[in-house]
Amino acid sequence: MSCHFTEEDLVNYAQRFAKEHWDRELDIRIELVNRDWRRKLASYHFNLKTGDKFIRMSKVVNGRYSNEEVLNCLLHEMVHWVLHTTGKPFRDDSKEFVAECIRVGASFSKTKTAQRAFKNYSKSLNK
Repeated sequence: MSCHFTEEDLVNYAQRFAKEHWDRELDIRIELVNRDWRRKLASYHFNLKTGDKFIRMSKVVNGRYSNEEVLNCLLHEMVHWVLHTTGKPFRDDSKEFVAECIRVGASFSKTKTAQRAFKNYSKSLNK
């Protein structure tokens, strides 16, 4: 089962996630590009000078995943957005990011640093 969400579909889901998980309006754009990324599913971008913020996803990459996996990835990127725009640490390896992903049910990056952060956070809960 491959995902074939349009940019409009992703924006609609993002609006719903923003309301459901953070009770706020979506104030960033979602870009769906036609690139075949090898190492990522999506990314959160921001420009300090202009204040521009957006989440970029790939039609090609999304096509290799299920709808559920793509939406989970979108939610993960939205955690970056929310934490960034509220002045909290928003990198994959911050404890705040890990805690928020757990709270909303978002996936974690497969990078070593992100997986270590998740493991360390989990250990700290068990103390």
